[in-house]
Amino acid sequence: KCPMGMFDWIEGELACPVCGYPNSEWQTKDLLRMMDVYKIGEEMRIPISPHLNVKAENGHFEIHTSCSNNCNTWIEGIAIVEKGILARLQLQCYELRKKK
Repeated sequence: KCPMGMFDWIEGELACPVCGYPNSEWQTKDLLRMMDVYKIGEEMRIPISPHLNVKAENGHFEIHTSCSNNCNTWIEGIAIVEKGILARLQLQCYELRKKK
């Protein structure tokens, strides 16, 4: 995994599997890490590169967030690219974290 630092934003709704809150802001370190914003339904505008997980017009990359509803859930998913368009988000796993 990458150390903390730069990332890109993904805007698209995916509900928290614990509380159902519709989270809409996600981060990824799988793209160029230039603080770019990508939205569902938009063209991805990324070059094909051996350093990126999305290597063609179709593929996916990892996304993550903490639930915006403060239920202490860490959520991981994938963003799916179809024909060069950011098509949808899909839940992969989650972890309910202990409150401090």
